[in-house]
Amino acid sequence: MIHRGGWKFRNPLLVSLLVLPAVALFAEGTSVKVGSNATLSLPAGWNIVESSQDAAPERVTSSTDLKATTLLLAARPIDPARRVGISLFRANFHSMGPPPLMAGEMGAQAETEKLLFMVLGLGFTPTAVQTSRSNSSQNTPLLTIEVTAKNVAGEERVFTDTAAGNGSPIFRLFSSRQAADQTAAQEITSIIRSFGLGDQPMGNPAGASPSRNSFEASRSPVENTAPSATPVAPTSAATAQTVSDHPDALLMVAGQKGVGSGFLCTMGGKTVAITNAHVLSGNPGFKLTNLKSTALNVAGGAISVDHDIVKLEVGDVGKGFDLIENLDTNVKIGDSVMVLGNAQGAMVVKPVEGHVVGIGPNLVEVDAPFVPGNSGSPIIHTPTGKVIGVATYYTERKVSKNGSEVEIRRFGYRLDSVKVWEPVDWQRFYAQAAQVAKIDSLSDDFIQLSKDCSNGGHLDSARYNNLLIQRAVQSFMSHFEQRRGKKIGAGDRQMILVQFFNDLRTASRSDINGFDLRTSYDYFRREVQDQIKFREAIYEDLSHSIENRSF
Repeated sequence: MIHRGGWKFRNPLLVSLLVLPAVALFAEGTSVKVGSNATLSLPAGWNIVESSQDAAPERVTSSTDLKATTLLLAARPIDPARRVGISLFRANFHSMGPPPLMAGEMGAQAETEKLLFMVLGLGFTPTAVQTSRSNSSQNTPLLTIEVTAKNVAGEERVFTDTAAGNGSPIFRLFSSRQAADQTAAQEITSIIRSFGLGDQPMGNPAGASPSRNSFEASRSPVENTAPSATPVAPTSAATAQTVSDHPDALLMVAGQKGVGSGFLCTMGGKTVAITNAHVLSGNPGFKLTNLKSTALNVAGGAISVDHDIVKLEVGDVGKGFDLIENLDTNVKIGDSVMVLGNAQGAMVVKPVEGHVVGIGPNLVEVDAPFVPGNSGSPIIHTPTGKVIGVATYYTERKVSKNGSEVEIRRFGYRLDSVKVWEPVDWQRFYAQAAQVAKIDSLSDDFIQLSKDCSNGGHLDSARYNNLLIQRAVQSFMSHFEQRRGKKIGAGDRQMILVQFFNDLRTASRSDINGFDLRTSYDYFRREVQDQIKFREAIYEDLSHSIENRSF
């Protein structure tokens, strides 16, 4: 499977359990060099089953590059009946998610989600998670995640992921053992404790524990040095089975500005890739990859009318999720659902469970707490295992007596209710997307101006990005600066206000007048129409705020 220092795909936890011919048998404490600069010690009775003594890592720019990740070592006890093993990988690219050892908990959370998904993919349901930070005996900072999980046969195993490195490369030491095998627990502890990166000093990351070593042979391999273990709500067996049954159907949509989610779905007798229009509109030059880092070739696409959905032609790419039929009959409020998608931009899939809380002609609403990176994910109806919608993290701007507010709701656009698909010309699509992005940016300036006027402070043109708003504010404030210390008559004040309102109205309409609603894609047309309504509401709010304050 190895080809010139890279890997096509291998689940690290499966590598930990591989039964391969022994290369060497080691005495306890034997130091083994792996790769160009990493070392670790294997316990007595263990042997190396695969290794790569390669030169310096190749420079890689993308996680989808097949050279990006290298298996450096796979090892296990000589007795295969023990069913325990470790595998060490090196990733030579800068992760699009937060580095494992970064300050705070974002890195640890992303690393935990990676391991949880691997465990789910093996058909195990997680029951508990532990996290610890420590230093190895060679003073290498480490982050270790331990997941205890069971499968439908009742087997309980412990899976660990130990990460070292805060940039590129990142090293990950994976292990798997039976939960009751305490000898294996101590052996894995000793291996983790021995891991080092040679002449690559790293120092303690900010927020990590001091050099106190929490890994001792008589303790659990992931004993916490600070917080105690955090139990997690077990993922349902149905969710675990759904993930396991569709290993290639979940997709990442990576572009210039971020990473979103997508999935394969069977529609009209063929498999297509599905995601949100808004995921693609913000990501020119996007690439589709599955969880095996295999890139999918996009032959063409279409965007739906009255929905935030794009379907992409990707050829024969394997099994996709089935689309539910007769949703109004087969789905009811209160039914369980799962959302499977990219969590917080970390390029890992974390199942999120919840329930249907509303059903409309084009939308279903759920209470599953998915996040922006999950946009484009499939919402799966748990009782049937079929797709009922495309997850959309929806933010709606509203103007109230307290100023502009953003309301967040979690919807799924129904695939079964799409009546019309518009073929996509990508050049035209991204030209319109850029126009809408500028319109959205100007609305942000109006929101800021509304807040500034409501707070009663001095208006500063430098706080706004749009040139027309900057000029309107500069002209408005200059009238009062010129009259500083003088009484301003009611007539003069009204004249200044009228001019300011006219300038703001011109700014409000400048970008929208330049957008051709007649020839735009329906998705962008609806976006701009929403902006028009919002601009009218916030203009009225601004008028009221300015008329009732003194300058």
